Amino acid sequence: EPDSLNLKVSQGDVDEDCNPELGRMKVCNGDYGETEWEGINLVLVKDGYIKWSTCKMNDHYLKTGSMAKKKYAMCHEVGHGLGLAHTDEDYSNINRGDCMDYTHNPEGNLSPGKINHEILARSYGTIPPKRVLELNHNLSEDGLKEFTQAAVDLELPGKCSQSVCIEDLGQGIIVIAHKLLVVPS
Repeated sequence: EPDSLNLKVSQGDVDEDCNPELGRMKVCNGDYGETEWEGINLVLVKDGYIKWSTCKMNDHYLKTGSMAKKKYAMCHEVGHGLGLAHTDEDYSNINRGDCMDYTHNPEGNLSPGKINHEILARSYGTIPPKRVLELNHNLSEDGLKEFTQAAVDLELPGKCSQSVCIEDLGQGIIVIAHKLLVVPS
C-alpha cells in the first residue's frame, strides 16, 4: 500500500448537519430520510485542490443493510472524498475487487483496490512519514455559505440526472457531489 497520504482520524462533536470544515474530510451518519442516496460525498475544490469534503451515510437505507453494505458505502464515499472516481458503474457485472466499483454484492468490494492506491500515489505523491502537509486556509466565510447552499441543493432527490453532479461557483471553486444511489435489488 502506498504511503501517499498521512491521515489523522479524530472524533468530533455531533454535527447533525455534517457542516464542512476547512482542511478536513468529515464523515457523518444519520437518518437523512427518503433521499435517492445511501451515501453522498460533497467535495469543494479550489484551484485544483480539495479544500474540504463531507461524507454522509444515510441510515434510512443502511440501518437494515448488511455490515458489508455499510462498509462498502463508507469506503466508496471516503474514496470520493480523497478524489477517487468510479472504477465501474455497472451494478450487474462481475466485481472488480474495489469499493469504487458499483455492485449489488459488496462482499468482494470492501476496500480500495490496487488501481485506487496507484491513483492516490499519482495524485498526492509519496511522502516521507515525518513530513506534514499544510493546507491553504484562504477561503472566505462567503465561500463556506456558497458551498453549503450548493451542497443542500445537490443533495435533493432528482437534482442530477446521474450519480455525479458538478456545480461551478466561479473564482476557481467547484462543488462535486457523488451519490451512491439507492438501486432496487
